[in-house]
Amino acid sequence: MLQWYNTFRHRLTLLIGILVIALGIGFVSFIYHMASQKLTSASSEELNNIARSTANMLAATLNERQREIVLLSKRQIFESVETNLQPVRDAITMMQDSYSHYAWIGFANTQGIVVASGKGRLEGVDVSQRPWFYEGLKQAYLSDIHEAVLLANKLPESDNNEPLRFVDFAAPVFKSNGKLLGVVATHANWSWITEVLASTMPQNAKQRGVDVFITDSQGQVLFPFNSIGKVNIPQALNLNGKNRPIIWQDGIEYLSSQIAVQTISETELAWHVVVRQPTEKALSTAKDLLRSLLWFGLLATLLSVLLVYKLASKFSLPIESLATIAKQIQQGNVLVNFNIDNKLTEINSLARSLQTMTTTLLMRENALTDINKTLEQKVQERTGDLETANIELKKLARRDPLTGIANRLAMAEALRHEFLLYKRSGVRFAVIILDIDHFKRVNDEYGHTTGDIVLKKMANLITQSIRETDLLARFGGEEFLILLPNTEEAAISVAQKICSAVASYAFPTKHAITVSIGLAIIDKVDQNQDALIHRADQALYKVKNSGRNNVLMADG
Repeated sequence: MLQWYNTFRHRLTLLIGILVIALGIGFVSFIYHMASQKLTSASSEELNNIARSTANMLAATLNERQREIVLLSKRQIFESVETNLQPVRDAITMMQDSYSHYAWIGFANTQGIVVASGKGRLEGVDVSQRPWFYEGLKQAYLSDIHEAVLLANKLPESDNNEPLRFVDFAAPVFKSNGKLLGVVATHANWSWITEVLASTMPQNAKQRGVDVFITDSQGQVLFPFNSIGKVNIPQALNLNGKNRPIIWQDGIEYLSSQIAVQTISETELAWHVVVRQPTEKALSTAKDLLRSLLWFGLLATLLSVLLVYKLASKFSLPIESLATIAKQIQQGNVLVNFNIDNKLTEINSLARSLQTMTTTLLMRENALTDINKTLEQKVQERTGDLETANIELKKLARRDPLTGIANRLAMAEALRHEFLLYKRSGVRFAVIILDIDHFKRVNDEYGHTTGDIVLKKMANLITQSIRETDLLARFGGEEFLILLPNTEEAAISVAQKICSAVASYAFPTKHAITVSIGLAIIDKVDQNQDALIHRADQALYKVKNSGRNNVLMADG
């Protein structure tokens, strides 16, 4: 019974067949698993790139509109607004014509009455209760999306059966003497979001089931309109990163990505771009590959079994002889004779090769012992070199590459240390925030090379004006931060010394370079070091708004 199984030919054929099937299943499973992972990773990365591109494009558009309204608020035409409104109307009309999505641009006086606008819309209307007006009196303002209020009956309805929705941009208007004149603002039609998506979405996104949502700070959908109140964004989404597949409210599993929209506005919108794609569509290529691999594996198995069956008898005897010799080597007899009487050139060549290999392995075993000793010594040397290099890298990571002074990271660590010391021992310290006045004009008139020279000179002047124990760091583009440990009232003297030194220094520019300085001393009101910096920053802005080239200490 089953005598055929006892022959080498049949047994080898059956075993090889089973092995090929097992390896095929394992190989196909592995390839499918790897392909699924790669496709999931690639699809997640693509969704992340789409979300990032859309968020960047959306932020760039918001920033551009914000920048335009701020630049408009600083134009000289407002100097005569109390006597002559026509230049203001002309400038507003020109700006409104320059961008098709500007639904309305206007200027309201400090009482909230619109006195000039594009095409005369809303002139004479009281807008004092509108958020863009009372927030715009304080600072540059960027609103969340809202439906049309005053303009609802003055603009044509949209073609897509959606209500008119706007994003407001506003900025305060001051005379050159600092007098507040009012607020200039614009309502930008939210329909421009379709242009943003057209430039960032792949052409085949719809066929692949890719959806894009824009959400507000509460996670509510702002776009598309037909998803508002119907689609809930899962809370399991990670901010600014790729996610594992998540089941949404519709019961479908999606690959998803969420990216924050970063704007330059002082008004925090906290918008996010969310992109999703059904996992089934993302992995459709892997499933097609699985079917192809299964057919290929079946064919390969049949061919392998047939080939083994044909060759088994030819190789059985010499293979058994070689197996016996190999067993002797395994038992420690490395001086065996590999002479096999066989007519097959391959078998004879294999026997000679095995004998040569055995001899070579003995020689290399001895050589490897010596090499290992040398390698251990080199590893120790390289480890020492890497430790030295890591120390240098840590130093570089805390230095500003342009000025050579500390950077924001180094300052953050030092501030944290001083704050903890203050909490333990009550040793007070102060911070100084310094901003170069009209630095943009230096870059515009002389170029960034001269601007870099001014920044380096500024760092040298400040370093000469502070103690060795004080820490100077470049906090922003033209903004510096100084930490004065164990310092209270003396901080104002240091700040005034810096202000005078800068004003009297001959920079490589035609006009004098001055700085505005805000400072603050740690106090019980400060819950952390950021609160202290915030107070100093508020003092700096007061100096900026009151004429610059001065020093102001924040209230405790």
